[in-house]
Amino acid sequence: MEFTKEQWEVEKREWLEGDTNFNFKKTNKGGYKSGVCPDCGDTSVWISSSLTKVKCNHLNSCGFETQVKTLYPGMYKSLCDQHSPDPSEPSGKAKAYLMNRGLEIDSSWYTQESGYCKSDKNYYPSVRFYIDKKKNLHWERFIDCHQKHKANFHGSYKGLAWIPPGLNLSEYKEVWVVEGILDAISLLHNYIPAAATLSSNNIPDSFFEEHKGMGITWVVAYDNDPFNKNSGKKAGLEAAKRVVEHLKEMGEEVKVAFPPFRKDWNDLHRSKAITEEMVEECFWRGRLYFATSAEEYGFYRSQRQNGYFVFEFASRLFGWDPITDHDDIDDENQVFEAYSSRIKLVRIANFGLKFLYCLENEQINKTYYYCRASFPNGQPTRQ
Repeated sequence: MEFTKEQWEVEKREWLEGDTNFNFKKTNKGGYKSGVCPDCGDTSVWISSSLTKVKCNHLNSCGFETQVKTLYPGMYKSLCDQHSPDPSEPSGKAKAYLMNRGLEIDSSWYTQESGYCKSDKNYYPSVRFYIDKKKNLHWERFIDCHQKHKANFHGSYKGLAWIPPGLNLSEYKEVWVVEGILDAISLLHNYIPAAATLSSNNIPDSFFEEHKGMGITWVVAYDNDPFNKNSGKKAGLEAAKRVVEHLKEMGEEVKVAFPPFRKDWNDLHRSKAITEEMVEECFWRGRLYFATSAEEYGFYRSQRQNGYFVFEFASRLFGWDPITDHDDIDDENQVFEAYSSRIKLVRIANFGLKFLYCLENEQINKTYYYCRASFPNGQPTRQ
């Protein structure tokens, strides 16, 4: 059997931390230090956060070094005992995969199949979710596949969305809209009803039309992706804009919530990070991103940043002058419009400025700061 990097890491840590012969101390970066060397007897053995090699610091006088997997040959069997599916369960591998992602769902929601990976042209066991009731469309995620191509779609899902079987959206006042099926299931584990659009490029207009006028407030909660080097934009955030505009045109109520940078909802679920406080922070992040003016942007920033601060909005630099009687606006749910007349901004520059790096010349005691300037009229950036 093959196991994920995360499964190996958990298993390695259990063996290392339970080994009283080494008696390691954990470092702040996730490695281990001060282990007792089996060769020289000093507390000089260490392991980096990659958990690959065990080494002694005394390279010349000792030189002890070995692989963690070599040190504990019983780890593989232990993993097999933990994760091998029950022979009586035909969906055993799929169930084990989902449980490894922190998802415990009824077996009727999915099937275990075999999917073709385009990257290495091999077949892998897969966990498959059907998108339509007739089971003509599906999405499947390969199990134990470490290639770039890890999932397949069969059929066109344009305009459609996946919802957990048996979930009646009309019973909820608020329904979240996320990108992936595993994200939707992760939110449901945290008592948040959610639908998956299956791709950030798909606007599920047929799905929204089917649920139009039910009094649902839609919460668009796409991934908070890094900038795409080719487009210069964030795919998830840009896609969220399109979905929000579509829902507003339909006359539906809509909110926005973005997860922390580079984290999806399954990541947060597995780390038990989906709390009321974290969810409110996601709503705040959505309000900040969808601010339509510098005043509104500065107002939402001030809810989590005290005092005077400088910020960029629409390729211009502004300074925020704190509202003196701030005691009555500490509730993040209070709307910007109620306080807009009391906001004072200082325009610092008619261009945006991003600090890149600095160079110090010790001989002449000078420091040079390099920045990149961006302009609101579309002129090329300069640095």
